[in-house]
Amino acid sequence: AVAGNVTATAGGMGQFCGATLLLNGSSNQTLTSVAAGGIPRNIAVNSTGGTVTFSGTVSQIMSWTHTAGAVSLAGTTVNFGRAGATYTAPVMIDAGATVFNDVGFYATNSNAETIVGTLNVGGNLTFNQDNALGTSSCPASGTIAVKGNVTATAGGVGPNCNATLLLNGSSNQTVTSVVAGGIPRNIEVNSTGGTVTFSGTISYLKSWTHTAGTASLAGTTINFGGNAMAYGVAITINAGATVFNNVGLLAQNVNTETIVGTMNVGGTLTVDQRTDVYTTTINTGTIAVQGDLVFLSGGGGNAAITFNGSGAQAFSYTTGTLPTGTFTVNKSSGTLTLNNNMTLAGASQAFTISQGTLALNGQTLQVGSANSGTMTVTGGSSVLQCGGGCGAGTACGQCTGKLLCNTLSVNSGGTVSP
Repeated sequence: AVAGNVTATAGGMGQFCGATLLLNGSSNQTLTSVAAGGIPRNIAVNSTGGTVTFSGTVSQIMSWTHTAGAVSLAGTTVNFGRAGATYTAPVMIDAGATVFNDVGFYATNSNAETIVGTLNVGGNLTFNQDNALGTSSCPASGTIAVKGNVTATAGGVGPNCNATLLLNGSSNQTVTSVVAGGIPRNIEVNSTGGTVTFSGTISYLKSWTHTAGTASLAGTTINFGGNAMAYGVAITINAGATVFNNVGLLAQNVNTETIVGTMNVGGTLTVDQRTDVYTTTINTGTIAVQGDLVFLSGGGGNAAITFNGSGAQAFSYTTGTLPTGTFTVNKSSGTLTLNNNMTLAGASQAFTISQGTLALNGQTLQVGSANSGTMTVTGGSSVLQCGGGCGAGTACGQCTGKLLCNTLSVNSGGTVSP
């Protein structure tokens, strides 16, 4: 317990430096770290007066507790976890009112990292598992609120990486994922200025919430679910104004993926439940896809799908059950082409072309279980292109038997063409 100042000019980097440094002065204190590893692994701030001011780089910290007093970390870097050795002790952060500058999370073996409440990072945040032995440099709980940039150079992809990454800066921020699984499973964008720009591939996400601010995801791939997820995980996507680039809805266990409102996908949407044992169920809301829909496998659900790109789009199918919500083509230009048969198996399920062209391309489109659904072609720029075999009137048997439905409604200038 220190009431005065602390200086580390050099220090051991050993994994057993497990003492607690308690800063409990009644007036200003300074902690100066000249050697990154020279401070005890556990820090507690419980001062009764003045400000505890840190300077330099403080590394290999295993716990941080802020009970009382003012803390200043302007210009510092605080690294949690153990870089450069095989150390398995858990990391616990109960930061309270501490506002960190730059923060790093490191692991070289199996550091379980837990955040109590919210860890506020005023600068940049780095995740780095450090070597092939590491299994997690990603906290299992709590929230990390970051005002600077985020970089994942490596990171554990285990199912317990359940912290929330809250991006709440007031100016431009970047999130750079060099390794797919290095980012916490839950992402929230709630910035007050600038643009949050994502790059790389971010995988194994459990939730995405866009509350405020601008997000740019050009060139990225965002994967929800995947082979590092625990059994039965519920995935929630409340994307708000986010326009994703490429998106994967994946499952390695039984994942239910819930869409709140509309999820906008500017690139390719891939649905893949990965094995016959596991399922990806997509419920509620609408997924608006501007690129291709690649349906490798899936377990249904009741979400709606809208194709609204301005260029050519394609539907590809391998196996599984498509969602049972309404499918819609609403394209200002270009054609949606079926590369495989499309079976909409919901009772009385609907398919509507409100703008643009759907080309069957020799494939069979079944609308509704037992052909019970309604196919609607409405509006002067709406076209169902049969690819031959177009009959007269509005019978579902048109398109040489390739259109299977209960009712074909063609109105307001819509066209069914060869």
